Amino acid sequence: MINEMCILLLFVVLGGVLLYRAKITDTCNDFFDKNWSLALKGLCCIVVILVHIPNEHSTRLQNMIGSFAFVAVTAFFMISGYGLSVNRKRKGYMQHFWRNRMVTLIVPMLLTNIVAEAVNLISGVADHIVYNLLAVNGFVVMITTCYVIFYIAYQFKSLNEHMKSIITCLGILVLSILAFLFEKHIPFTVWPVPCLGFIYGMLIADNRTQIIGILNKQKIVDAKTILLILASIVIGGGYAKAKHIFFWGDYVLRACLAIVLIALLIKITAYIRFESKAALALGTISYEVYLSHVIVIELFTSYCGSLNSGMYVVGVVVVTLVLSYIIHKVDQKIIVQLRA
Repeated sequence: MINEMCILLLFVVLGGVLLYRAKITDTCNDFFDKNWSLALKGLCCIVVILVHIPNEHSTRLQNMIGSFAFVAVTAFFMISGYGLSVNRKRKGYMQHFWRNRMVTLIVPMLLTNIVAEAVNLISGVADHIVYNLLAVNGFVVMITTCYVIFYIAYQFKSLNEHMKSIITCLGILVLSILAFLFEKHIPFTVWPVPCLGFIYGMLIADNRTQIIGILNKQKIVDAKTILLILASIVIGGGYAKAKHIFFWGDYVLRACLAIVLIALLIKITAYIRFESKAALALGTISYEVYLSHVIVIELFTSYCGSLNSGMYVVGVVVVTLVLSYIIHKVDQKIIVQLRA
């Protein structure tokens, strides 16, 4: 019971951080703005930590929340797809696209690799140092592949914006299916279903005005909200029973569940204006959290394995946030210098 109470307290605190100074607005014009996106990323990065907690330190509540990590990563891809779709219209954005995108991805990854290797050296594990320092995170490979598809589609000057978006979406759908089919055979084919979030983000960006118009005519909790909740339960139950079924269970139902849960999240939070500085800071370091949490888990497993499960999980989350904040402060200084 004490372990579950620790996890519950962790999420009560997280909820307080996210909702502190938050306001319910009359319209959802703040939907998918910077603050909304950062708050969502802050929530999602904590969920990703929980999915990687070792079995010997798992709790029922932590395991249940962690099982939604694929939805959290879908949200990361979605926010990235949205950002690229919106920013592509800015003057000079596509001209400096690769330099700015890759610097933002690679600098935090390499700094995290350095920290990880320093921890290995301190722990007496000094094998394959160069390989470890240059190791490429699977998420970075997948999101970069999405960038490649996006960039190629937008090089066709003769096509209108709508056709470019369609080509990008179809390309990422093909990427997703291929990554799923060859996930066990080709390195870095990770998150084949969540990468579909890139498509959702682009579609939201292209239709944001219409979506806001629809949402403005609805309430936070209404019949459609109830229907989304029921659909989540039904599809979630179907996925739980059929996830062992090739493609239908572990791809189609998984993707459908992610779509419904994200739609529900959007429906509930579209009217909320997030203003907590702590929540925005958490979203700002979410990429570093994603990269560094495995280091902290390995440290806790090696040196704090005797902790009860609740304290172990809370400790991992707190130390990951501190480490990620430090890495972020350093990598931002470098990124500012290297970006165009």
